[in-house]
Amino acid sequence: MPQDRDFKKIVRRRMSKTGESYTAARAKLTGSRPAPPRPDSKTGIYPFGAFDESAKGVLVAAQAEAVKARTGLIGPEHLLLGLVRQRSGGAPRLLRALGVRAPAVRAALRSKGLRRVQHPAGRIIPAASTKRVLEQAMVEAGQRGSDQVGTEHLLLGILYETREPAAQVLAELGMTVDRVAAMIESRSAPAGAGRTRRAVPPSTVHPAPTEGVAAVLQRGRNAALKEGAMFFRSDHLLGQLVARDSQTPALLDLLRAVGTDLEELRRRLRPPRRVTRLEAEIWRLRRAEDEAIRPEDGELAQKLLVEEKGLRDRLAPALDAWNEGWAAGRPATRPATESPG
Repeated sequence: MPQDRDFKKIVRRRMSKTGESYTAARAKLTGSRPAPPRPDSKTGIYPFGAFDESAKGVLVAAQAEAVKARTGLIGPEHLLLGLVRQRSGGAPRLLRALGVRAPAVRAALRSKGLRRVQHPAGRIIPAASTKRVLEQAMVEAGQRGSDQVGTEHLLLGILYETREPAAQVLAELGMTVDRVAAMIESRSAPAGAGRTRRAVPPSTVHPAPTEGVAAVLQRGRNAALKEGAMFFRSDHLLGQLVARDSQTPALLDLLRAVGTDLEELRRRLRPPRRVTRLEAEIWRLRRAEDEAIRPEDGELAQKLLVEEKGLRDRLAPALDAWNEGWAAGRPATRPATESPG
């Protein structure tokens, strides 16, 4: 017993120097490997009753992925891996139709340089970003009148966490919230028609915008759609803020007061032809991809995705050049000889 107490003192001394957990410090001193993180079996880490069977399978697989990665946090990337591993559910079918496979997702996630975080007690818990994904998935399910969260709602939740590697990998495949939502709606099975629909209060995670700001946001999105833009950009938002019939007239008064030439600003906010041409071609490809995805023609969908990626690689420098033109004070060029495509 005295020897055991002495060893514990040595372990704690190492802990104070290295900041390691007791288990990790003991393992280092004894030369053994620490046990992998384990889920909390007493309380559970997910409200499983809120998820359908396919989504539960994704959550279990995500937990297993975190254990395999020897990390103490279940991140959105583990949920994404769980989705591509799952065989049933709307989102896994959609990902398979797009040619998204687990090995490719793993490689893409590794290229993002994921960090590992160990839980002090050797357990695994959902990361804060994962909790937000699950909260958003529940909101998505409620807004669609579903009494349970499905795999498609988890996929949408992941896409909302745009700073996370999982969402970035999906974005590189051209997947956005709006696009995935449209695909899910088009592929909805009649089996979901019998689910109980219920009203869900709006999320209170973020402050509600004023009526004028809400109108500007919606008009900006509508302007982006009308243009055929790939993204809802800052110029769409600013364009509606300074429009002649702006819903935020106080801002116009402020800009006039500081000497802003509103007509010049409105003119320069119009994108150049090379941007709108590329965007129009990408949208054409996306419509073709969606047509291929519905009958699950994975080979054609993958071919079109590769072609789309090439166009998006050309669009990025075109947008950068436009932004650099703003910074340098050069007007956006819209040659009269070019057609919108």
